[in-house]
Amino acid sequence: MCDVAVCPPALPPHLAFTATAPSPPPVDVAVAAGAGGALGVPVVTHDWSSLPYDCLSMVLPKLDARDLIACTCVCAEWRRSVHDDKVLLGKVYPANAPEMSTPELRLRARAAKSETFLPMVVKRGAEVGGNLHCILMAARMTDCGSRGFRFWRLAAKKEHVEAGLRVGEIYYMGTHNQGRDAEMAEFFLQRALKIALAASPSPASMTAAERMRVGRGCLLKAFLHLDGEGVREDAQEATRWFKLASEHGNADADRQLSTLYSTGMYGSSFSMWR
Repeated sequence: MCDVAVCPPALPPHLAFTATAPSPPPVDVAVAAGAGGALGVPVVTHDWSSLPYDCLSMVLPKLDARDLIACTCVCAEWRRSVHDDKVLLGKVYPANAPEMSTPELRLRARAAKSETFLPMVVKRGAEVGGNLHCILMAARMTDCGSRGFRFWRLAAKKEHVEAGLRVGEIYYMGTHNQGRDAEMAEFFLQRALKIALAASPSPASMTAAERMRVGRGCLLKAFLHLDGEGVREDAQEATRWFKLASEHGNADADRQLSTLYSTGMYGSSFSMWR
């Protein structure tokens, strides 16, 4: 018997198209390391944050809660895509649906409220006298828009921890008519957390409200390091801040840590996912 060579069938047009190199060329092309590098084989690396929103909107609704939490660890754009969709948030936070309690949605809800009338004594004490108690009262009463932000920032400049954490959160979220500014968010969060952790190194020595605020601040610091926004991207530093947030009772940090450990998206191996 003679051997008959069988040629593989030709790929369908749509599969043949996906097998070819895309045009325009990818964002970053590197030379493979090891054996591949010796042969000069190109390795294509993609910036996942540039994935079009239309593609995300088709894929994300098909994922379960565990996969959605994993998506929030990839980059800030993917995380906002999940947090901006109430249906997806209902999967991730079923106990809180339909009233979601993520920090971003709480700040947006506050920003949508109309500004509160300030008593003259509070207004004069805050704007003219510079009294810290009056400034904090004015900030809490007008916690929306640029007016509330101005009072929070005044108190933050006096190194008040709650005000510093709030200003950092506002800069991170881009609410209160302020644009997103990761560097300013890092500055205020770092200073406020340094003061808070120095005054109360153990979560047990804090009140419940203080633990909640510090835990949320540590969570935002972790996301800044995870995404490389305002600071150098560092998965190990992000993991450290997630642990601190978890120690202060932040449930979102527990979810993120669970995903990071189960998928290996931390430490030196985190670069594989970029």
